[in-house]
Amino acid sequence: MIKRLLTSQKYLVLGVLLMLSFSDSFAQDVQLRFNARGFITTPSSGSSDEQFCTSATSNLRFVISNDGTVPVTLTATSVIVTLTVSGNTFLDGSTVATNVFDGSGGNPVTIPATGSSGIFTWPSALQFANSGVTTVAVSVAASGTTEGGAGFADNSTSYQITVLPNPVTPVLTSNFGTGTINICQGDTVVFSTTVDSAEEYEFWRTNLGQPPVLLSPKQFSNSLSTNGLNDGDVITVVSYFTTGNCGRNGTSPITVNVFSAPNGSIASNTVACYGDTVTFTASDLNGNLNPLFEFYEGTNLVQASSTTSVYTSNPVLADNFSVTVRTWNSATATLCYDEDTINIRLNSVTGTNQISNTATAVCADVAPPKFNSDQVFTPERFAEGATLVHQWQSREIGGTFGDISIAATNTFYTPSALTTTTAFRRLSYAKFLGVQCTTSVASATSNIVTLTFVPSPSPNLTSNATNLTLCIGDDLVLDGSSSTGASSYQFYKNATPVPSFNPTSTSTLTIGSATLLDGDIITLRTYADASGTGCFLEVSFTLRINSLTGANTIGSSVNDCFGDVPDPLTSISTPTIDRFLDGSGAVLSYQWETRTGTDPFGEIASPAGRNETYTPTAIVSTTRVFRRKIISTFNGLECTSFSNEISITVDPAPTANLVSVNTACVSDTVLFTASGGDLYEFFRNGISVSAGVTTATNTITFSDLINLERVNVEVTDSAGCKALSDTVTMTMLTVPAAAISSGVALDIVCSGEYPTFTAGPVVAGYTYEFFVNNSPQTTGVSGNSFDSNAVSNTMVLGTSNIISVRVSNGASCTDTASLTLFVNSLTGANSISASQTVCAGGTPLQLIGLSNPTADSAVATIGYQWQNRETGTTFNDINGATSADYSPTAIGTTTFYRRLVYAGLNTIVCPGSEAIATSNVVTVTVDTNAVPVIGFTSGLPSNVLCKGSSVTFDASATTGAASFTFYIQNIEIRGLSAVNTYTPPPAVLGALNDFDVIRVRANSSVGTSCYAEQSIVLRINEQSNNNNIATSQATVCLGSLPALLTGPVVTGSSTAVISYQWQSKTSTSTFIDIDFAAAQNFQPSALVTTTVFRRNVISTLLSATCIESSNLVTITGVDEANPTISFQRVGPLGPIPLTFCTGDSISVQATSSLTGSSYAFSVNGGAVLLTNTTGVFTPTNFAPWNLPLGSMASGDTIDVLITSPGGCSVTSSLTLTENRITALALTTTATTICIGDLPPVLRAPVSTSSGT
Repeated sequence: MIKRLLTSQKYLVLGVLLMLSFSDSFAQDVQLRFNARGFITTPSSGSSDEQFCTSATSNLRFVISNDGTVPVTLTATSVIVTLTVSGNTFLDGSTVATNVFDGSGGNPVTIPATGSSGIFTWPSALQFANSGVTTVAVSVAASGTTEGGAGFADNSTSYQITVLPNPVTPVLTSNFGTGTINICQGDTVVFSTTVDSAEEYEFWRTNLGQPPVLLSPKQFSNSLSTNGLNDGDVITVVSYFTTGNCGRNGTSPITVNVFSAPNGSIASNTVACYGDTVTFTASDLNGNLNPLFEFYEGTNLVQASSTTSVYTSNPVLADNFSVTVRTWNSATATLCYDEDTINIRLNSVTGTNQISNTATAVCADVAPPKFNSDQVFTPERFAEGATLVHQWQSREIGGTFGDISIAATNTFYTPSALTTTTAFRRLSYAKFLGVQCTTSVASATSNIVTLTFVPSPSPNLTSNATNLTLCIGDDLVLDGSSSTGASSYQFYKNATPVPSFNPTSTSTLTIGSATLLDGDIITLRTYADASGTGCFLEVSFTLRINSLTGANTIGSSVNDCFGDVPDPLTSISTPTIDRFLDGSGAVLSYQWETRTGTDPFGEIASPAGRNETYTPTAIVSTTRVFRRKIISTFNGLECTSFSNEISITVDPAPTANLVSVNTACVSDTVLFTASGGDLYEFFRNGISVSAGVTTATNTITFSDLINLERVNVEVTDSAGCKALSDTVTMTMLTVPAAAISSGVALDIVCSGEYPTFTAGPVVAGYTYEFFVNNSPQTTGVSGNSFDSNAVSNTMVLGTSNIISVRVSNGASCTDTASLTLFVNSLTGANSISASQTVCAGGTPLQLIGLSNPTADSAVATIGYQWQNRETGTTFNDINGATSADYSPTAIGTTTFYRRLVYAGLNTIVCPGSEAIATSNVVTVTVDTNAVPVIGFTSGLPSNVLCKGSSVTFDASATTGAASFTFYIQNIEIRGLSAVNTYTPPPAVLGALNDFDVIRVRANSSVGTSCYAEQSIVLRINEQSNNNNIATSQATVCLGSLPALLTGPVVTGSSTAVISYQWQSKTSTSTFIDIDFAAAQNFQPSALVTTTVFRRNVISTLLSATCIESSNLVTITGVDEANPTISFQRVGPLGPIPLTFCTGDSISVQATSSLTGSSYAFSVNGGAVLLTNTTGVFTPTNFAPWNLPLGSMASGDTIDVLITSPGGCSVTSSLTLTENRITALALTTTATTICIGDLPPVLRAPVSTSSGT
């Protein structure tokens, strides 16, 4: 049916897509035009017409123009459109389609005349059966009319489309199957399609009516892996061609049922003790309602799937015991499960737990000996940190064992004193990863050791020592009679029994003071029995001695002068208080005592009488006696020491006299003489000259008295009484202050100089006397001056001279002044050497001081200054040339040299004239020849010479030289010659050493006065020992592995690097390196022919390589491979089967195709029984098979080792089978019958055999 979409004056649009089919005709003439591609608007025209896929459709829309003058009304007529296809067919296989467009349906349509047009749409989309370029021809006609104008020639046109292929329909599969698959949550599902012609794929997921979700963009792979699927997901696939984007939906979608996955867990202890059972608890952390649990020990199922989540293992007997639980998410134990494993470590020990004690019985209050650890367990997990934990236990008789809490967790245990018989044991547990196995005391315990308790008596010891302290010299009285339970006693001093070594019934003892020392340990040991054996107890105390060491001596004058206060009583020696010195706390105190006549001593009141010394305060007028008492108070005990006694007697005083002049010159010596006593002490201006010391000398002199000084004397008589003399007051006259000057700096003159000396002070009436080295001088003296030049011809001065002057004031008072005059002089000649000739630009030899002057003064220093000049010039100092010798620098013209020598004393330098200081002059003449330029080489890399190799030292590159001299280590080795090379002969070459210096001297072409030198340090690359290799097997069978090739370690020169390279060759080849054979020794592989080996030792020194080859070792290969071997059992007539009857004699024959082979036979892998060259062996000739009860048995194997003449061997074996019948004895009911009687039945048991 045609629907009118739009009408206008110009065109008509028909909007329904219909197949074109023509019927009816116009009643009048029309003129339709449809003759160009442009009349087809869909598909549009272009360089390439529309493309679409075989599964798609194509719309057709076109325009028909009415060029006639008569309108075309489709209600009156119709338009017939025909489509003709070429290059393809429609989907139903046809190539032609027709459609009639009319005005039916109540909507008249008219195509106006004269250039108007109508738009038509084919009623359905076009679809084609095949791919490829398709041409569609479209023709139109109006029914019931005649075609005017050009007729039907302009009523048709055509267009092309390209139909692209669609891929083959993809079939979807997965690794879980097709259709509906069941998976666990999180499972990875791999979807894949059949591999077809498609080039790209899309995977889609649809769930519960939701819009499809693209799982992946287009991809080249035909498979997709995902683990994010949801329950109810439907997975589909679309395949595409990349050209045209043609695709095809896949068939067989896959529906996914996703079941929740369990999240299993298992918990238990991770460390078990030996024999423990371990309880494992499983759970599903995802909270499934009905999970099932399966338990495995290792890979063995030990508890089938059930809702029971607890499993108790078998006893753990081995380390790394693993239990696995499989947690299922459903009651059927199918599909989804989770596995979790726990590995149990075994905490166990090995060995024995053994203790011991050296004691079996222990006395009361006596600590038993330490328990010994004889044997101790070893934790089996020790290497992983397991430790051993100990707990000691004890029990009394009838009690139970309990832990010992204090210090009883160590390997050893020292018990405290017992109060009853006690048993001990040690529990030892392994502790691993924090777990300590204490489940079984029986397995942890050691043996039990019992210590028997023996009671002891109770000692009590008293003595006469106050607070256990005696004064020195007191005896010690001991009393143990108050002890209880004691029958015998033994006293000890410092662990030594006193008075005897055996206990007695006596409970008291007195120890003499002579044997007692401070700190002595006094012990009473009481025994319960009279014999002094068995258990005992002791009581001890430490005796302290309150002692004083040293003399208590006092001193004082025993006589006092009348009217004097006695001198202090001094302490000459005070004894030391021993208990104070050792820090024990003794207290020292003093008490002075006095008496007259025979009266008792009385104490002198404090404080004067309580000091170490005592000074009397009253004048003594009669004889009195004094002494000092020293008290040591220690531990509440006072002990005393009395000093010697001092008696003081009163004597009369002496009369003192002093005689002397009272006028003298300053510095004069004045004598003073005293009398009236036995001892004298002189005083100057009231001060004791002898610092309080009196002597028997009654005279004294003074040389330093000054005006109005006072001198007196105190005399002491034989009784010690003293008296002072009258005072002498001195009048002292002034002495001149002499001075002298030389007039020269530092009083130093050079040799030959004589200064004028001037004395002072210049005072009218003074006189002056001059002396040289104590010799008086009159010549040259005038008043206060002395001109020494006046006596220069007679006076001899040394290096050091004393010049003095004595000045007098005319009143017999004189003074002397002096100075030391030093003479700075030299001794010896100043000469140098030597004149020489050098090349132009050459360096002269060193100028040597042949004779060097010395300084006469020991403190003077020698200085040098070298000078030079050229012809026509004056001498000038050479900067820095101040040594005894001088090495000139290179010169270009003849030069003159001299040396000045000076002596320096302080800052005075002598002599003062260069003419006096100079040496002889030497001349260095310059030769006009130039110095040769040396080119010198060894031709060796890095100047390294391989030991034994030759070398040529080459100076041929030298210019300006006419002759050459060669040196080795500064020894001339090749004399002057025009030859500029040197090749050491063998004798010299062999004597060269590492680091030798080779030197060449190149002499000028005119003469040898000009030369140049150059050296080479030669390194010798040599090896320390012989490179000899060896093998223990010179012949091997081809295909066999030879013995190791060995060689010594070789060392090289200093810093040389040694390496090895093994080489081999056959008889017709040359030596080549063996790959990877760079070690000291070499293991050859199996040989295929006779091979020669050698080892190259490579010594590399400073990048220079030297190679030394070893001796040659030839390993001969013997071609004895695959000989023909025969080994069989034989009889007299040849080979027989390998089955034998019991007791048969057996012989075997072995043969080899290699003549001269030997045969070694053994049975069942035992020792060789026979070796021969015949190959025949009869084992039944050898024990044990030749014994009456011995024979070959079924299954015995006879072995033969066949060794060929070249040493190659091969083995072969025969296994024999025994045909054995075991016959048993006949039996009967009677062995004796009467004549005529029927014998009883003879019965034979069924015999057995190895056969049939």
